[in-house]
Amino acid sequence: LVRHVAERFPKRPNVDAVQFVTTQQARWGSYSSATRTIRLNAALRAMPRWVLEAVVAHELTHVFHLDHGPGFWRLLRQVEPNVDRADAFLAGVSWLGHHWEKLPPVERALLTRAHAYLDDDGGSEPNV
Repeated sequence: LVRHVAERFPKRPNVDAVQFVTTQQARWGSYSSATRTIRLNAALRAMPRWVLEAVVAHELTHVFHLDHGPGFWRLLRQVEPNVDRADAFLAGVSWLGHHWEKLPPVERALLTRAHAYLDDDGGSEPNV
């Protein structure tokens, strides 16, 4: 998956490692320029593939732009057309995670059933 996303860049980003971690609670991904490592929140494994690809593209863009300045966003939008859609999806997931227990049981049951329809890649484990 990472190679597939990296091929979209005009100049191929070089990273040494990509790993899913369970210790990242506040971020979906991070990039370390010192170790050239991308760490992805393990919860992304349950997300649709297009969301995971957008997070990977975001972190690969940090290879060229460490900040979130205009150049970063220009390159990211060039290589990942779903970035805004994925950001909105992840914002919804974050909101739901913070408010799940406050939802009435009927709404929780409906959302749980609806989850199966959101997964547009057949629920397969992402191959990073």
